[in-house]
Amino acid sequence: MAKKKSGANMSAEIRKILDKQPTASNKDVFASLESKFGKGTFNEASCGVAVSNQRKKMGLSKSRSVTKRKPGRPAGRPAAVRVDIDALKAAKALLGAVRGDESAAISAIRQLSSLQLP
Repeated sequence: MAKKKSGANMSAEIRKILDKQPTASNKDVFASLESKFGKGTFNEASCGVAVSNQRKKMGLSKSRSVTKRKPGRPAGRPAAVRVDIDALKAAKALLGAVRGDESAAISAIRQLSSLQLP
């Protein structure tokens, strides 16, 4: 996209402002641009983006790292847990003892964990 010939260069003006005041907020920068060039010269949203980009280029802000998901796993789903065959046999025996009632099996496991047997 070609830059327009007339008018102020927003990036250069933002760099000048951030050189003088590195802790200036987006609103402060936009307000100083409005006072210097008049209202309606710059768009506030694009000015905020430009200020953020200039901060990153000047090293004034820490950029956040974005972690990418691995392509094989859906979001929010834990990885598969390996269970040994003895634990599966014990779970089957427990379900057989409670006649297939899952809620009774879960409550029995919770009671056992609360007993703290040696």
